[in-house]
Amino acid sequence: AESLACHEAVELAALGCALEVWYQIDGPFRAELAKAGVRTVRVPLWSGRRRIRRLSRRAQGRLVIHTHSPSSGAFLRLVSLGIDGVGFIHTEHNVSAAYRPVTQAMHRLMAWRIDELVAVSTAALETAPPIRRRRVLHHLDLALPRMQACLALPPKLGGPLRVACVASLTEKKDHANLLGALIILDRQLDGPLEVSLVGDGPLRDVIASQVAVLNRGCQHVTVEMLGHRDDIASVLEDAAVLVLSSLREGMPLVLLEAMAASTPIVATDVGGVRECCDDGGAGMLVPPADPDALADALGAVLSDPDLRAQLAVRAKAHLLDQAGTPWLDTYVGMIDRLTR
Repeated sequence: AESLACHEAVELAALGCALEVWYQIDGPFRAELAKAGVRTVRVPLWSGRRRIRRLSRRAQGRLVIHTHSPSSGAFLRLVSLGIDGVGFIHTEHNVSAAYRPVTQAMHRLMAWRIDELVAVSTAALETAPPIRRRRVLHHLDLALPRMQACLALPPKLGGPLRVACVASLTEKKDHANLLGALIILDRQLDGPLEVSLVGDGPLRDVIASQVAVLNRGCQHVTVEMLGHRDDIASVLEDAAVLVLSSLREGMPLVLLEAMAASTPIVATDVGGVRECCDDGGAGMLVPPADPDALADALGAVLSDPDLRAQLAVRAKAHLLDQAGTPWLDTYVGMIDRLTR
């Protein structure tokens, strides 16, 4: 969500839009926005109404607020009541099961204030609030800098086997499932396997402890934690397989990046993953929370270069077939409608 919101902000600023990005939790996205000259503002929720009122007075036409979070989005829609000329676009990045019950309730209660709702996958749309104007938009834009970097990668020509997992260190990504699968896989291997965990989050210390235990006990598998990385193309360049062991997903951007980089995918069959992977034709899909199935799939792909090549070719072909109107054009159209 941060990657897409940042790209949108940079592109809209280049088009001459007056905009600012609000945030509550600081992160690496701020440096990217500052580099592009986009204003960022830390906005405590309690001051949301005052800021919306001030901006609506300054806006020539109608103020448009684009939210990517159901919790802060619901609150901003609530505090904007009674302020004229405010339109809301909301992007649904996940299935509702990813949200706490109170977040789901608030999101649905204030959904009537959403003018345009965009879901990143059919799975996300099915559990999104049922407002009148809503659609699926895969955010498949080959012009994204991250996608361009992946498309430019040369073909993989062997080298040591490496598995990459690019995911926030949170409960929904279920790293415990992946680490359990790697322990099972270690017993089946007869050579070294390097695994890179890319990402950061609240479970970093817990996962680091589990990784330390795995590294001491496994004979062939070695896991390293790389933290947050902006150069995902470099990670995928060195990877024979990208693995995602999530419990819930909307439409993971890293899967699209892996397809662009011709990196074979092994992932859990949740949310929009099947939709992204062409119903399983562009990646090996396994049930969630099943380390045995995940280990079997990883073992099959890692041991068969021909299978890896087939998955890579299918994935990239599917990605290129699906590329259509840039998603930013769709958002610009929404903003035009809301500011008339």
